[in-house]
Order: sequence, then structure tokens, then C-alpha cells
Amino acid sequence: MHDQLIVDIGKSIIAAAVIGLPAHLLKIPLLLAFLIAGVLLGPNLGLGLVKDAASISTLAEMGLVLLMFILGLEIDLRRLLQAGKAVLVNGFTQFVGCALLALLVFGVTGLSEGLGPYAMLYLAVACSLSSTLVVVKILSDRMELDTITSRITVGILVLQDLWAIGFLALQPDLAHLKPIVLALSAGRAAVLVVCSWGAARFVLPTIFLKAAKRPELMLIIAMAWCFSICGLANSLGLSLEMGALVAGVSIASFPYKLDVAAKISSLRDFFITLFFVGLGLQITMPTSKSLLLAGVICLFIVVSRLLTIF
Repeated sequence: MHDQLIVDIGKSIIAAAVIGLPAHLLKIPLLLAFLIAGVLLGPNLGLGLVKDAASISTLAEMGLVLLMFILGLEIDLRRLLQAGKAVLVNGFTQFVGCALLALLVFGVTGLSEGLGPYAMLYLAVACSLSSTLVVVKILSDRMELDTITSRITVGILVLQDLWAIGFLALQPDLAHLKPIVLALSAGRAAVLVVCSWGAARFVLPTIFLKAAKRPELMLIIAMAWCFSICGLANSLGLSLEMGALVAGVSIASFPYKLDVAAKISSLRDFFITLFFVGLGLQITMPTSKSLLLAGVICLFIVVSRLLTIF
């Protein structure tokens, strides 16, 4: 089984390279090229060269965790607070406005009929969120993460993640909503933040100072910190990505953050490539209804962002 996993990873990387180079020359985003590589390898629409997409997808989750950790390292809370009004106002109006518009659109068009009692609500929330992974990767590739517009964008994305966490906490009990559920979710998030801040404030500076002369040791300690907070987040019922983000933000003021981020970047890019190839492997044969729904959603997302942001 392990040998097959290595073979599948090799096929995924080769396909990503073969598709990625022409895409780069044609100025097509590499993320799209990696998705296409996954589709071509997959058992549904492609050649069936990779049979087990689940194993690669599980491994590729590492890329998402590392990306969120690096994002946290690059979030300067003081600069983010300087754009506080823009982030808070846009973060609220964008999510709530898009959700309400989605409920209206899907209710009028009837596209959610036959998908379940809460289909419209799920679609509305999904259409109100953006992929932090995709947006941050594009901003990072363009070296624009430090601009004022990017800081506002990242702030809105963080708020979206908080909205998503709140919804996921309520989702299992939508039929019988209880305020205690949301309160417990907020309490778990507070525990995560307080624990990470306390350790970063009183324990980690001494550890990083001792390891400063050994870059490889400092990198291992930083990643150990990341996965420790991810483990704490998981035990509290929160997402691993949220834990990685909090872990990064908590040490973003350390003088070694740039060195740590630079060393993790290559490892992150490797796993991110597998993440998108694995995503492409799972794409199934579309139906006419799913294509129509996807087209309407794409159009809606563009229009709704224009209406709620600009």
C-alpha cells in the first residue's frame, strides 16, 4: 500500500510538472493546471492512472496547514488593526449580504429543489465564503501580501473563516438551534487563542533564543509549535487550519519569522501541489443540472461580490 502511495505521488508530481510548464508559458494560473493534471490522472474523467485519491488528499492536507501557518506568520496584527474599520465593515456586509442575496436567487430560480431541506442555506453560506488557500497563494505568488488592499483582503478572509467556524458549529443542530452551541464554540476558540498567546509570550521566546544559532533546529521547533496548536485545536473541536493560523499569528512578532517562513515555503508548495491534484482526482462526471448550477453560482459570486464590497 505504501509503495502504491509513493507511485501515485510520483505520478501526480510528474503530471503537475507536465501540465504546469505550458500553463506558465501561457500565463494560466498554476492552481488550475494542477487541477487539470488531477482530472487527467483520475478514474472519473481521466486515464485512471491514480485509483486512490483519498490517500493523496489526506497527505495533501498538510499543504493547507502549512499555508495557514505561513499566512499567520505574515499577519501583522498592528497593521491589520490600522485597516480595522474596512475589515470589520466589509467582513460583515460581504458575508451577510452575499448570504441574503444567495437565498433570494436560489429561492427565485428553484435551483436548490430536491437537494434537501437545508440546501438553500448551505448554498448561501458556501457562496458567501472565499477560498483562503487560493487567494493567499495568488497574493503570495504576486508578492502583494504586504499591500494595504491585501491586508484588508486577508482580514476579510479571516472573518469569513470565523463565520464558517460558527456555522459549522451550529450545522449539526440546525433543526434544534441552541445558543449554548455557539457559546461553546466561541469558548473553545477563546481557549485556543489564550493558550497559544500565553505560550508564545512566556515560553517560546526562550526556546527560540536557544535554537537561534541552528536554523534547522529553529525550523523544526516552529513546525512542532504549529502542529502542537493544530492538535490542541483538533481536541477542542476546531479545524486544523484554524489552529495553524493561530499558531502563526502568535509568533508573527518574533524576529525569526521571515527565516522560518522562507524555509517552510518550499515544503508548503510541494504539498499544495498535491492538494490541488488530489482535488482534481475527485472531480466526477458532471450532469446538466450540476453544470447549470455551477454556472449560476459562478455568475452569482462575481455579481454578489461587486454589490456587497464595492
